[in-house]
Amino acid sequence: MHDDPLDDEEEEEPPRNIGRVVFGPREFDTWYHSSAYYFSQKDELKKLTWKRAMALMEAKALDKDKDNHTCDMSRLFIERYSSPSVGTPGGTSSALTSSTISSSGSSANASVAPNDQPPAQVDFQVKQLFVCDSCFKYSKVSKDMAQHRSTCKYVFKHPGETVYKSKDYAIRRVDGAVHKLYCQNLCLFAKLFLDHKSVFFGADAFEFYVVLGKDTASSRHFKPMGFFSKEKLSWDENNLACILVFPPYQRRGLGKLLIEFSYVLSKYEGRKGSPERPLSKFGTLSYMSYWCTTIARFILIECTEDVITIETISEHTYIQPEDVMRALKEMHAVVLYSDEKAKKVQLGGRVLKKSVRRWVNSGNVKLSPVIDESMVFLE
Repeated sequence: MHDDPLDDEEEEEPPRNIGRVVFGPREFDTWYHSSAYYFSQKDELKKLTWKRAMALMEAKALDKDKDNHTCDMSRLFIERYSSPSVGTPGGTSSALTSSTISSSGSSANASVAPNDQPPAQVDFQVKQLFVCDSCFKYSKVSKDMAQHRSTCKYVFKHPGETVYKSKDYAIRRVDGAVHKLYCQNLCLFAKLFLDHKSVFFGADAFEFYVVLGKDTASSRHFKPMGFFSKEKLSWDENNLACILVFPPYQRRGLGKLLIEFSYVLSKYEGRKGSPERPLSKFGTLSYMSYWCTTIARFILIECTEDVITIETISEHTYIQPEDVMRALKEMHAVVLYSDEKAKKVQLGGRVLKKSVRRWVNSGNVKLSPVIDESMVFLE
């Protein structure tokens, strides 16, 4: 045996290896590195990091897909670079884990590309990746993608069932156990725009809520514009695992729509929810915006009780008490109790209604909900 010269090297974030994505009529840059290799030996796969993979690619010729177009999903993997472990294809790990929303600002929907983009002279492994904007299958060849589009079964009827529909958007629930390939392809596409994410192939344990809308006012059909994933059974009571609005469709309010719908699900399930941690910086801003707005609406408009407690807010909004406390602190609308008994009775503090109103007025915050619950179709 000999020591691997890469073992002692400090792991760094790899540069982007795919230049641009052609997503239907749209074309845009990727944001992060995404690895796709063909390995058959599980031991080699488990030890693989991106630097080691680069060395292997230089040392030996890797077998290419015979079609040289659409990859075999059962052999692909994407590694979470912040984790020492790597999921194996067909394993039971989650499809997309750790809640990172690529959004910025208080509107919860303005996604931001990373600032440290590589220089324009980067020699990408794939300069253009053509992705079907209906089913997320992909190819390196434009002509083959055009041929696929002519026969794609999801152009006119998307997978899953409609759980929300307004005049502008619809949300469909897609079961990862039923539509495996669709969900795997969706996860691979999302990884191009999410940093430090785990993407494995056990999508069976997840539901995917895909938001659909018209690309332009003249478009004839709805198409996927973003999604969030949710574990079917979460021991931590998480109502969201991963969320992304695709780059061309940001700044349309879709991030806020998806976050609010995740809490509509919590309401229908009859249990309080919270996003999977850790949240990214932009995810924290997005959720804080939703929590503050929802709590302010309850306190100023919906609540009829004289004494408002954190538990009361949590029970009516389905936001976890810890997140309610964070939002009230953000609005400077809570006075913490020092008496231990009072803490236990009212979960930490007295809510200041005047401070909530001041926060709303100073930020000219609109308190109307995004989701019209009469348009929600859940059993």
